[in-house]
Amino acid sequence: DIDMHRQILKDHVPVVEVVQFHPDKERRLRGGSNSVKRALEDRLGVKIDIRPYGVAYINADQKSIVHGAGVNFDRAAANQAVQHAASIVRDVVLEIEPGQIHTGTVLEVHDFGAVVEVLRGHEGFLHLSELTPGPLPRPIRE
Repeated sequence: DIDMHRQILKDHVPVVEVVQFHPDKERRLRGGSNSVKRALEDRLGVKIDIRPYGVAYINADQKSIVHGAGVNFDRAAANQAVQHAASIVRDVVLEIEPGQIHTGTVLEVHDFGAVVEVLRGHEGFLHLSELTPGPLPRPIRE
């Protein structure tokens, strides 16, 4: 009779995160020739298994995340890497809906608004009327 999970896991147990997404976003997550997937795996030391039905399994084990000279498995580092990779995967496959509020980076400024990158690889136009409360000041032309 087991009524709770183990507090300490053995080193051979991998850290896993599952991210579900719309199957149409698989190509975006893979990138050309799996470039996006491979870049994430190389940079974060995780393995990403993308299934065609819209599920990505992100994991790290003693072979992919090591501490120091590669002697000991650092479960905290593995967990952090998997969580970071899952966050990036969610951003890449996210469906942005009109009316949602996101934080972004301004890429271009125009007389009528700005092009803003919200999340990774998602750009949108922000109209000038959305930038300030109340009436808009007249642009000063020289």
